[in-house]
Amino acid sequence: MTRTDTLYDVASLTKVVATTPCLLRLKETGFLSLDDSVLEYFPEWGTSSVLRPVSLRLLLTHYSGLCACVPVRVAEQGMCSILAWVREEGIEREPAREFIYSDVNFILLGEIIQRVCGMSLREFSRQAFFSPLGMNDTDFSLSETRRARCAATDGPLGQAPLGVVHDPVARAMGGVAGHAGLFSTAADLVRYAVMLFQHGQFNGRLLLSHESVSEMVRPQSPRCGGEIRALGFDMASRYSSPRGDLFSLSGFGHTGFTGTSLWLDPGRELVICLLTNRTHTGGDVVGLRRTLANIASMVMPPGLMFPARPSVNTRTMTGIDTLAGQDFKGLKGKRVGLLTHSSAVDGFGRKTLDLLVEAKDVHLVRLFAPEHGFSSRREGTIPNGRENPVKGLQTVSLYGQRRRPDREFLEDLDVVLCDLQDVGARFYTYATTMAYCMEEVAHAGLSFWVLDRPNPITGLWPEGPLLDDSLQSFVGWGPLPIRHAMTMGELARFYRHYRSLDLDLKVVSMRGWHRHLWFDETGLPWRDPSPNLRSLNAELLYPGLCLLERTNVSVGRGTHVPFERVGAPWIDGVELSKRINDLFLPGLCCYPVDFTPKVMPQKGMSCHGIHITVTQRDEVRPVRLGVSLAEEILRMHGENLEYGDVDSLAGTSGFMEGLRNGSAQEPWHETWAWDLLAFLDDRMDMLLY
Repeated sequence: MTRTDTLYDVASLTKVVATTPCLLRLKETGFLSLDDSVLEYFPEWGTSSVLRPVSLRLLLTHYSGLCACVPVRVAEQGMCSILAWVREEGIEREPAREFIYSDVNFILLGEIIQRVCGMSLREFSRQAFFSPLGMNDTDFSLSETRRARCAATDGPLGQAPLGVVHDPVARAMGGVAGHAGLFSTAADLVRYAVMLFQHGQFNGRLLLSHESVSEMVRPQSPRCGGEIRALGFDMASRYSSPRGDLFSLSGFGHTGFTGTSLWLDPGRELVICLLTNRTHTGGDVVGLRRTLANIASMVMPPGLMFPARPSVNTRTMTGIDTLAGQDFKGLKGKRVGLLTHSSAVDGFGRKTLDLLVEAKDVHLVRLFAPEHGFSSRREGTIPNGRENPVKGLQTVSLYGQRRRPDREFLEDLDVVLCDLQDVGARFYTYATTMAYCMEEVAHAGLSFWVLDRPNPITGLWPEGPLLDDSLQSFVGWGPLPIRHAMTMGELARFYRHYRSLDLDLKVVSMRGWHRHLWFDETGLPWRDPSPNLRSLNAELLYPGLCLLERTNVSVGRGTHVPFERVGAPWIDGVELSKRINDLFLPGLCCYPVDFTPKVMPQKGMSCHGIHITVTQRDEVRPVRLGVSLAEEILRMHGENLEYGDVDSLAGTSGFMEGLRNGSAQEPWHETWAWDLLAFLDDRMDMLLY
């Protein structure tokens, strides 16, 4: 008798529940690109021109031209035999021309995952997804207790033992393969579906980036074919019976030979999970899938599964909005020091400072100002008392003779409140100022509150090397990648954990903010956080272009578009533009431009260079752009390029020398990717959204 905790051999659902998400996790952390040729991962194939056009993307969409399956006799001899057979006999059609549903594709992808990350598909999928999702009954290999809960399947030679994979090739491969071998329950598979609906998040943990989930579930197959496939998932093909006749065209899912299917309709926020063992019982599972989908579409209204899911159109409330809405609860009767600037405003454009001054029974004692001063417009060091935005209120500059608050400025306080608008880059100094204050407040035994506000360039897509401990400075305080994809509240939690601070930390969280939101999608008023970051595009490009700040190349400071252009008197802008465009960096393009900056470097000099245009901001990887620019300028004009302490910005020693010698660790290089993968795991417990 089937129970709610019955385990089923989910057959080809393995492709989309295990193999595909694991591959995308490796992609977003820089281990691989979906457009890589399979030859890059199987050097034993040599330089075969037949297989060179086969990319990982074509494997995922079943447009690789490889045949449907591997003979069992070949699989029994191991992976070396499988690879040799694929090279000699596996090609059936020209790549990217025709849809062939192929287990071979996913057998190769499963092997690629193991070669890239050094773990088996079973181990990696369990660590990266099944354990964090609470999919405790999902695995390739089952204990005796779990086997007793398995539905029976028929093997090719009669009754197969319970808990042994039905697919003969997967069984010959030891039960762990990229195309089949997984066992699961309906409850576990729905957890996985909920994670996809929630843009890669589950119970506050980000398991896949919003970009990866979006890429995973939208059409990716070549337009020449009549079958529409996403990455791993089916959308509209001869295998789409679980979609029924009423699901929206944006739906996606997959089927399994044992009679299993999983189909998701984002428009209705509806999941249909059907688990059967039709290989044992027989029956028309295709008709059953279609009928169930039609019934569910008719009787379940949109949004029934997730009625409390917030709309992405909800206006974001920052930490100060939340605190003011609570009538400054927790601060009544407290002596408060405020670390802020004029860019920190509420949803109505009112400065946090003004709201604290007007708050009843809140005793604002002192103002601390970061780099650029309270006005957010000053350059260079700022003495104490230079700015007095409120009469009688002492202003302490933390970008003058001191970078930390002295004990004398803390001893008459109960709470230090921090509200700063960050820009999402490690070397932007507001986060370091907050970290320094946290350390001093911890030593003084006070409370530290952070009024959280959005990361303007989203909370997704961390990028770049982690900061070496030996390079810690005011432009880099902790082991973060260049683009950290965290809010100030999350950074505060990360810093407290990293430094093991004995600190009473409270983060006043935002409401209505989601990690995939750009600042212009929050409904909040914009205030430039510093003199040279004047647009959202500039903030997006800043984590990359700032890598050139300590060279003799202008990055547009002293023009009307800082951090949107690069140039010098000795640069060939036409050639640089051509080289960067020829790299096909995602989401941007550039064109030659001449400009004359009003500040150093190259003050008053006619510079030749490029202007960078963002065409698809979700696709832009700014650190990759910055590294590419440095590399190409070195190749073109190495004799003219001067550079000083770029390492402290890059976060890794010998950065420019490595580029000059052709051995730099690029952001998508394996060494950086391993560190980034570890960072993503560490930061999960620090995320608030």
